[in-house]
Amino acid sequence: MKKILNSGFCLLAAMALFTACSTDDGENGSFLISSTPAVDVLGTYSGSWATKVNWVTDELGVEPKERTLVDTQVDGKVVSRTIEGNAYSCDLSVIGKSGVAGVDETGAATTYDILAGDETTASLKTKVNIFQTSDGTYHLINMVAASDPALGLQNTAGVKGSIVDNVMKLSFAQQVKTTKIAKIEEVVNAAAGLCNKAEKRAVYGTSTQIKTFNYSFTGTKQ
Repeated sequence: MKKILNSGFCLLAAMALFTACSTDDGENGSFLISSTPAVDVLGTYSGSWATKVNWVTDELGVEPKERTLVDTQVDGKVVSRTIEGNAYSCDLSVIGKSGVAGVDETGAATTYDILAGDETTASLKTKVNIFQTSDGTYHLINMVAASDPALGLQNTAGVKGSIVDNVMKLSFAQQVKTTKIAKIEEVVNAAAGLCNKAEKRAVYGTSTQIKTFNYSFTGTKQ
């Protein structure tokens, strides 16, 4: 009887060892993490950009103080390229559409170039780090906010994205900030009491206008 029990325990132990090895090999629903994620996801992803452009100002006398200039979806692409000698970084280029209908700050109809360009447009490129987690998801991330177009996207909070089953999701924001000298208020002339009539004088300072372009992409690898 003892020999039978010992044999049973040995068999169970062997089965457990075999199962553990199979899991490590990526079987039974487990997943092996890639050591070349950048190579795995290279290619062109076609889909659409959800785009929203908001504008705000603090300039005196300008109404409204904020307005949505564009809120639409446009066809577009993201091209992922490998960087020589680096298996964990991608060079991304984003491609949108020219002549997208919207309004300007006053509400008048106008058009915008939403990420317009091609794969070689330097100002529409950015590098992202890429890694894969045990559920098979590829993560794309670059949290460095670039302010110079020559350095990459003019993003305000970095680039975030993921790829699952050859479907890429990517989001980032660009911001354009304009500061100028403007009238900030009207005050009564301090010497008005010595004159026959009160006079109002304009006081000038700096005012700021900000356009924020929010982009969100969903596309499938071609």
